[in-house]
Amino acid sequence: MSIKERIAALRSAMKEAGIAAWIVPGTDPHMNEYLPSHWAERSYISGFTGSAGKVAITQDVAGLWTDGRYFLQATEQIKEGGLQLFKEMVPGAQTIGQYLCSTLKEGDKVALNGLIVPENLTQAYKAEFAAKGIELVTDLDLLGQTWQGRPELSDDPLFTLPEEITGENTASKLTRLRESFDGADAAFFNMLDENAWLFNLRGSDVKCNPVVMCYSWVEKDAAILFVDENKVSDTDRELLENDGISIFPYHNVLTMLPELSEGKKVITDFNKTNHAVVSAMPDAQVSHVASWVALAKAQKNETEREGTRLAMVKDGVALVHFYRWLEEELKNNTPDEYQIGRQLDFFRSQQDDYIGESFSPIVGYKSNGAIIHYSAPEKGSKKVEKEGSLLLDSGGQYKHGTTDITRTIAVGPVSDKMKRDFTLVLKGHIALDRAKFPKGTRGAQLDVLARMALWHEGKDYLHGTGHGVGHFLNVHEGPQSIRKEENMTPLKEGMILSNEPGYYVAGEYGIRIENLFVVKALNDDFYEFETLTLYPIEKQLIDVTLLTTIEKDWLNDYHQKVYDKLSSKLNEEEKAWLREKTLPILV
Repeated sequence: MSIKERIAALRSAMKEAGIAAWIVPGTDPHMNEYLPSHWAERSYISGFTGSAGKVAITQDVAGLWTDGRYFLQATEQIKEGGLQLFKEMVPGAQTIGQYLCSTLKEGDKVALNGLIVPENLTQAYKAEFAAKGIELVTDLDLLGQTWQGRPELSDDPLFTLPEEITGENTASKLTRLRESFDGADAAFFNMLDENAWLFNLRGSDVKCNPVVMCYSWVEKDAAILFVDENKVSDTDRELLENDGISIFPYHNVLTMLPELSEGKKVITDFNKTNHAVVSAMPDAQVSHVASWVALAKAQKNETEREGTRLAMVKDGVALVHFYRWLEEELKNNTPDEYQIGRQLDFFRSQQDDYIGESFSPIVGYKSNGAIIHYSAPEKGSKKVEKEGSLLLDSGGQYKHGTTDITRTIAVGPVSDKMKRDFTLVLKGHIALDRAKFPKGTRGAQLDVLARMALWHEGKDYLHGTGHGVGHFLNVHEGPQSIRKEENMTPLKEGMILSNEPGYYVAGEYGIRIENLFVVKALNDDFYEFETLTLYPIEKQLIDVTLLTTIEKDWLNDYHQKVYDKLSSKLNEEEKAWLREKTLPILV
């Protein structure tokens, strides 16, 4: 079926059920950023493959709501289905709820699948629509009823991680969790990465995220893991049961929760737990409490930090091999963006303990680099020639850490304008990396450091500056972030974040420079960042006249660190190549 035929089938089901509008939130039961193919409802009904956005279908209009990272991508991808693009986070923008309230009439019904919408958003929609006399229906799955040939869920096995990798066993984590209950009888966890961390589990149910489809229920003296039992080996079952964890089938969660929760005080994070789960506990006192696991998981222990440092060395070596290959390839050939991404994954795969990509690589040549979350198609990707710039944003999952790095490189002559823009981005990157800040500081208070050089010239970028990163887990991790929008979570020791300012000129080029760093103690009252990523920044794109002495020193020191950490893992030719890339610029 074409996109238009899929929309038509959904509209027919809506009409029969008396539904005026259907919301497709672009999530799954666990609020995953990257969706199992079974739950890729938004891309199925719209053609849009970005990681953020919602769709609303009425009998007259089909629309996609997304933010500035995806405006260019969305414009191209939704053409086939005839959807309209509604831009979020721009002046005068209407939310999906505001739009429906302004176009529907009193007595109309709006529906969504409560299994794939978080409780807080469901409550917000209910209140917003009720104010206009519109009813919200949450117990239908009209899109699922019309989806022909829907993929099945993964049946890949899970595996447990030893304490040598995690730095803390499951029993210890459960003890600390229970100490945080503060009068509650039980806690429910919906997020896959939180369950993976809490039970020291990993799997392959979600592309690029090493997680397992599961829910968990933890009481003061018991714990239940809801997971398909055929995923659990006898050895792993014994390990889990020895820690007091019972295993029940994944799909039993909604039928077992009413009895498990009856008469109890239950805490769960309404931002992350789906509405169907909360509704399955009608005789419990269910309260919203920000997930203790999320914050505990974000503060990496020293074993996790050291594992990430090891992953960065392996990643840096793989990148040296890759970029040397690319330089040679471009001398006589014109590989396309997709081929380059596959080759990058190949070089990572040569490293020990490599599991796979941490996200689909962004390989954008010239104007495609301006598409912030561009995904090169297998067929029809741009050929990379010996002129202009190439933006490569990629990462790897290693058994002891997760990586994420962006480099913008010159593959031929570039304009002085681009060099100036690149240098402004670099100045912001350095300013944030050098930050020293008091304990209690939030990411929004540091974000301006990365933007100030751009702002001075009336320029900006439409994405956050830094996201949290997991330890052999999701490459995008909360609750910490560095962005304009306020996030009340203060930065704490052990949190790993990205530092990735950028600048984008539609139709010409994109620039982004990204390293990962970890928050570390400077003294009893202040923090600083330790840079983890190990690969040179493109010196050919720097306008050295714009850099201060302090900024030149930072770049030279960083490049020396890269050489010192990687050179012992390289042969003589590779060492010489890296030495050239890391030679000091004149101070």
